[in-house]
Amino acid sequence: MLKQLLFINLVLHRMNLGNSLLKDVVYVIDKSGSVAESNFNEAINFIYMVTEYLTIGNNAIMVSIVTYSTTYSLEFALDTYSTNTSVLTAINGLIGTTTDGNTHTGEALQYVQTYILQTSNGARTGVDKVVVVLTDGASNGAIDPGTAADSLRSDGVEVFAVGIGTSHLNELQDIANDPASYYVMYVSDFIYLCGLIPALVPKLAKTSIIVGTVLASVVVIAVTIVVTIVVHKVLVNRKRVHVRITFVPGIGFTTQEI
Repeated sequence: MLKQLLFINLVLHRMNLGNSLLKDVVYVIDKSGSVAESNFNEAINFIYMVTEYLTIGNNAIMVSIVTYSTTYSLEFALDTYSTNTSVLTAINGLIGTTTDGNTHTGEALQYVQTYILQTSNGARTGVDKVVVVLTDGASNGAIDPGTAADSLRSDGVEVFAVGIGTSHLNELQDIANDPASYYVMYVSDFIYLCGLIPALVPKLAKTSIIVGTVLASVVVIAVTIVVTIVVHKVLVNRKRVHVRITFVPGIGFTTQEI
């Protein structure tokens, strides 16, 4: 049963549960000195795995990556790669990037608005725009990242914030759209970023209606797997156990136990 459930989960992701939307997605990745190079590699692996589940193409989702510290760098534009294979190869090529400098998140977001999300640089007219910011600490630049994000929102851009650690949680909430429970995600360490993939992928790939269905399916599958494992152990060991399942929906919601 466990193998079948894991297979179903993988198939649902691979199928993307329907036709992908037209979206331009820009990943904005912190490569400041506080990010060890090994941790930056973890961030790139996370972006790789998220993108692996998206449908890339001129009639689907197009992706760009901007890395930043004291300055910012366009790694590739929205119209550079139009297949999953080519964009994943480019993402993988960022492994080993040197990290140093300050955390000028606001400046990077302003650069994305004024340069990356322009038709002259590959952005498509009439296509939804999404920015995903990944950072491990508070910004120390001259431009407030919340203000820069508000400017993006005024152009209709959807902004997600992925944080490592919670010391800069208020800033993550300022960067991200409302509600924070949907648009802010964080983990305690870079090695745990992979745990955010099931939450982020459907938000990038689907409409809000389908997102709710996908997330509900993921929860059901995860709970069923846990219960299956416990039941198997009970049958093997012939012991009475108490099962406690804890849901942590996100910021602004109450943790619930069953």
